[in-house]
Amino acid sequence: MRRWTRFALPVALLTVLAACNSAAHGGKETSPGTPATGGCPTNLAITAADSGHSGLCVALGGKVTVTLDTPAGAQWRPVEASGSALAPASVTAPPQVPSTVMAQFTAVAKGSSVISSSRPNCPSAAPGQVRCNSISQWQVTVEVK
Repeated sequence: MRRWTRFALPVALLTVLAACNSAAHGGKETSPGTPATGGCPTNLAITAADSGHSGLCVALGGKVTVTLDTPAGAQWRPVEASGSALAPASVTAPPQVPSTVMAQFTAVAKGSSVISSSRPNCPSAAPGQVRCNSISQWQVTVEVK
């Protein structure tokens, strides 16, 4: 019994760690045929579901597209990127759906950037009504390789 546990415990631990590592790499490669550099896609699509992820990466020279769905009456603030690894892309964006915020960045330097935005959790209150001051913060960290 003891020998089996000595073997099974490390195998189980490695399996869990591998699953966590693959789940931590949120975002989706937008062009399946796009070659990856250093294990990172050249086009990366990020959504609200990726919030909190810090294991995202994109190849140098690649594009990062952020799409955030907006609930009625609670608009996202403009999406921003800190650091010098990502720069806003100067492309004409397709017409946006009123309930969606989109931003696109170009990977201009190796390193990492934090992309973030926030929005109120509740729609604006009418005068004399109770206000909701709760805010949702959204952010991801993208490494450029």
